Amino acid sequence: GFYETQSKEVYAWLYPNYPPLANLIFYLVFITKQPVFNLFWWLNLKIPFFPSKIFTFLGTREYTVGFYKIPAIIFDLILAYLCYLFAKKLFPKDKQKHLLIIVMILFNPVFIYISSLWGQIETIVLSLFMISIYLLVYSKKPVSSFVLFVLSFLVKPVVIIFLPIYLIYFLKNYGWKKLFFSLIIGNLVFWLSFLPYYKNGNIFIYPYITYFQKILLSQSMSNVSNSAFNFWTIFPGLMNMKDTIKIVGPLSYKAIGFILVCISYIVITSLYLKKAKNITVFFYSLFLTGFSYIMFATRMHERYWVYLLPFLFLIGLKERKYLKWTIFLSILFFLNIFYAWSVPYFNWINSLKNNITILLLSIINFLSFLYFLFKINSRFLIKS
Repeated sequence: GFYETQSKEVYAWLYPNYPPLANLIFYLVFITKQPVFNLFWWLNLKIPFFPSKIFTFLGTREYTVGFYKIPAIIFDLILAYLCYLFAKKLFPKDKQKHLLIIVMILFNPVFIYISSLWGQIETIVLSLFMISIYLLVYSKKPVSSFVLFVLSFLVKPVVIIFLPIYLIYFLKNYGWKKLFFSLIIGNLVFWLSFLPYYKNGNIFIYPYITYFQKILLSQSMSNVSNSAFNFWTIFPGLMNMKDTIKIVGPLSYKAIGFILVCISYIVITSLYLKKAKNITVFFYSLFLTGFSYIMFATRMHERYWVYLLPFLFLIGLKERKYLKWTIFLSILFFLNIFYAWSVPYFNWINSLKNNITILLLSIINFLSFLYFLFKINSRFLIKS
């Protein structure tokens, strides 16, 4: 009955809305915290010059919050290593590029803010998805790849934005039979992950109903935008409006966003189908479909931009003329994140937090998307 039990922290009105694997990660951190405290206490007793004042910090809420950030920080390192492996495959003899992609992740303010300062677990999702891609493309292990995709989905559902291109590559390279078998194994993993939470009802459909009702429908606040500067925030007043409001006949903001996402996906996938076995085009299409989803869907968070960066970095290293975009979009995405969570706080920066800033950054973001979709798309996907 975990997903049916209200939180004790927030006035007992919130329900858990993280998938099972994310909950497991949080639980492992929780049960590790006390042994770490005990270790420091033992060191304090055994080593005379051990700084005893450290226990003042270990008993604070700040220590607890910081401790929960450790998995995200560890997966920053894992993600950097995974991208290093991709770079080695793409550029076997170019050690400079191998090191550069590590720097692009570990010293990128977007990753630093999201993981080290904020403690969000986006890089855990990204790392599992990148392992899935590596197994699919380079290790030729499609079933294992699909299982890793499911595991990333069991941390956060946002990875589903890449599903269409992933499935096309899968089908083009491994066929329907392998996909069908992978779906069976993936569903088994998905179903088993929910068993510890089961209390009553139909056990066979419980995981699917729970994921849809308790996780997918409860993931975000129902605003047109949850601080992501995208197409909708070109009109800043929409940011805090409910996306269920109808604006064109029976169509709400949410419905129109879904239609725009579908149109973008159709355009991108129709072009990608022509070059479905090209690895670079595969990365580019993952980047572009993710970009279009975050640009047009409602309820998008500013931190979701981080999901685009690993693919953008690989594209930039592959095609040097696009390397400047890795810097430009990293800065643009960081500004969006910093606007939403301004740490450290500066009065002069706070004075810039207004609708004009939102408008300008949203327009720049949208124009960047259009540039990738049309100009670079025509050169890269069609002629690649």
